[in-house]
Amino acid sequence: MLKQVVLCVPVYNAEKTLARTLETLINQDYPIYKIKIFDNQSTDHSQNIVLDFKKRFPFIELHVNEVNVGGEGNFTVCTQAAEGDYCAIVHSDDLYEKNFISESIAVLEKNSDCVATFCSALEIDANEAVTGERLVPSDLLRKDITILNSKELFSLVFKYGNFITCPSVMVRTQVYKDQIKAWRPELCKTSADLDVWLRLSTFGNLGFIRKNLMRYRVADASYSYRVAKKRTTRHDLFLVLDCYKNESNTSDYNFLALKDQSIRSLNIIRNNKREMCFPNEVKFNLALVVKKMGQSKWHFKMGLAIMATKALVSGLQLVGWNRECKK
Repeated sequence: MLKQVVLCVPVYNAEKTLARTLETLINQDYPIYKIKIFDNQSTDHSQNIVLDFKKRFPFIELHVNEVNVGGEGNFTVCTQAAEGDYCAIVHSDDLYEKNFISESIAVLEKNSDCVATFCSALEIDANEAVTGERLVPSDLLRKDITILNSKELFSLVFKYGNFITCPSVMVRTQVYKDQIKAWRPELCKTSADLDVWLRLSTFGNLGFIRKNLMRYRVADASYSYRVAKKRTTRHDLFLVLDCYKNESNTSDYNFLALKDQSIRSLNIIRNNKREMCFPNEVKFNLALVVKKMGQSKWHFKMGLAIMATKALVSGLQLVGWNRECKK
């Protein structure tokens, strides 16, 4: 018997991408019970686009929030509105391969101990041209399907940061409704998704599918992309990691912190924020960086970037940049 699958789509001013997203969802090779769209008081033509699709596809529902509840707040709305056997909260600017649902359901049906799945994904630009692939930890490249328990997931998160592509996650609906219930932006801000994945892992395993079942948009239409180019404050990721940091993962934590400081320093330079001090919450540790560079190709690349940024910042400070920040 086919399982009931519900896709929830949080939407805010997505008129440029929403139609293409809906097209790829409608063309799945697994029947969809409902597509529930939650518009967060859009001021563009997003609602009209949905209404046009609804005329042709009656399983599409449009729900309009009475007020704009914020991005993470709208994810909570989606979570609480989940129905059927399985639910995925998908982004309004991404594209999905026709077997995204069927492949996800197959893993969940085969592995009763799994509460959710996620997959690898390609990255696309504003014109839908493929620009690369989302980060996949080297530990997950060995198998087509990897089942992660809570301990394994936590370890990988401290090594790589949040590598789970949010709109690729398919969850058992009852776990969403009974256990997760709400996203917690008041605690985790924009990293509330990572908080959800870690909480999910305490109720069962997560299955990783080593297939590019979706295409994740990295362009100005993406909120996270716009923020990343300008961010000079500590990443909200650390609001989550700080809750689980211990002696065994301190070196991994510090490497991620040095990577984050490098990104912030480059944004200060890129945006000519001469009045800002370069971040240094975690002191540069060359021995740590070199050691971590041996863990994977990703760590090697990040280590080079950290060292290059450190050299650039030191050079700029020598010629007077942020002179008042030096102690």
